[in-house]
Amino acid sequence: MGIRKRIIIGFVSLAVLLFFSGVVSLVELRRLSGQTAELVEAGARDMGYSRDMLDALQQQAILFIDGGYLVNLDPHTGRVVDDNRALVDSILTASDKRFNGALASAAATARDMGDIAAIYGAQKEYAGVVETFFAGGPVDHLALSYRYRRVYFALTSAIKDYMTSSQEIIRENISRVGDTAYRAITPGILALGVGIVVLLVFLYLIDIYFARPMVAINRSLRGYLASRLPFQVKTEARDEVLELKEGIDDLIALNRKKQE
Repeated sequence: MGIRKRIIIGFVSLAVLLFFSGVVSLVELRRLSGQTAELVEAGARDMGYSRDMLDALQQQAILFIDGGYLVNLDPHTGRVVDDNRALVDSILTASDKRFNGALASAAATARDMGDIAAIYGAQKEYAGVVETFFAGGPVDHLALSYRYRRVYFALTSAIKDYMTSSQEIIRENISRVGDTAYRAITPGILALGVGIVVLLVFLYLIDIYFARPMVAINRSLRGYLASRLPFQVKTEARDEVLELKEGIDDLIALNRKKQE
């Protein structure tokens, strides 16, 4: 096989190795990018669900905090009068719809249903207290206020636990994404290492089978031309270098015959 073909095959092999390692790294990096985007989206989505549920609870809490303005209690009977009943009902309906919608969406995408079940349980007890307060019958406002605080904090705590748990799961997934990043760059690093080794071997072979023989031929030919020293060069490969050496041998032999 000639030197030209050997050089072409060597560089083509190195290029193919680097190309396929680059393709593998590119595929892994794209998958890594997709996983990262999915984790970011999941984190923002879970935070949005938690925010919607907490905002809905705060809207209802205003009805208790500002009870003297929105909900008028008869000081004698303890009943809720109907002066602002339409406004109260609209706030309750809108906040319930927002809360239940966010909870249903969170349940559909939850990775741990235990936290969702805790929210459902706390929400059921909370809804019972709210319904009792706004039912219109006589109530012990002070006792109900204590009950409301208890169920309110229990429900908000359950929502915060869900939010914390979801972020913890995302953090664990991010750790796994870090492992994927290592897998993405590993083929490139291995290909680079192998490429360096192949390049060094390739340079060594070029030096042994091309550079050194050419230097030896040049030195021996100069010695023959300058001092008529014997042209003696050994080549191991059967390629263009050998053909060049044999051609020079033939020219020297022909020149000697002419001189004789």
